[in-house]
Amino acid sequence: PRDEDAAALCRDRIAPMFEGSARLARHTSGPGAFTSEKIDLDRMTVYLAGANSPAGLASHPIRRLFLDELDKYPAYAGQDADPVKLSTQRTKNFWNRQVIKASTPTTRRGYIHREYQASDRRRFHLPCAKCGLYQVMIFDQVRWPEACRDAKTMRTERLARYRCLGCEAEWDDAARNRALAKGRWVPEGGEVLPGGHVKPPPGPPSDHRGYAISALYSPWLSLSEVAAEFLESKQDVARLMAFVTGWLAEIWEEKLEE
Repeated sequence: PRDEDAAALCRDRIAPMFEGSARLARHTSGPGAFTSEKIDLDRMTVYLAGANSPAGLASHPIRRLFLDELDKYPAYAGQDADPVKLSTQRTKNFWNRQVIKASTPTTRRGYIHREYQASDRRRFHLPCAKCGLYQVMIFDQVRWPEACRDAKTMRTERLARYRCLGCEAEWDDAARNRALAKGRWVPEGGEVLPGGHVKPPPGPPSDHRGYAISALYSPWLSLSEVAAEFLESKQDVARLMAFVTGWLAEIWEEKLEE
């Protein structure tokens, strides 16, 4: 979203990743390869720019373009065009270009929701160990004892379970993690056949892929941690919005009137 975000990403995450991996370090010329605007590697150059910098977005032809945290971009890059359009134009010289757009969603008007709606809308399906049904994990199926309304108790005692949409078997964190290894990305309208084969939806395949996934799938988070975050957030609109968009990866819509 900003030039300082790009510089911090390079300094705090990308450079240490190269320094900590002997295989990656072989592709650099040392610490001087990293600046706030550019990374010089032996086979390519990586340019970093903020969406608020028209000069940074329009300076170089780019074959692979990564747009991160899209919904935090300004509507205009300075006095120039939409930063998404401005940067995407830099890929038009390459027949084999790739444009990857990623973001936490915000509202129905946000960039990433509109891009996802225009894609083949893939979701990650997990199989139930008991009945074999492949399904998308949704927060409504996370269950815990009704008497537990305290986030601290939820975290320490790990009370949350996931209830299968088919047979209603309850998954604990270990069962969820085992299912992750067998998961399949499925475009909207497709299905997972027995044996894990994905049957695509009817019609020609889309060249615009879209992926959405929530914190319910994260192997670094227990189901109880997700439930505890909800318990802490549900009474505060701002925190609940952060939970819905940042944890469930869903857009936020305020229902003022039914």
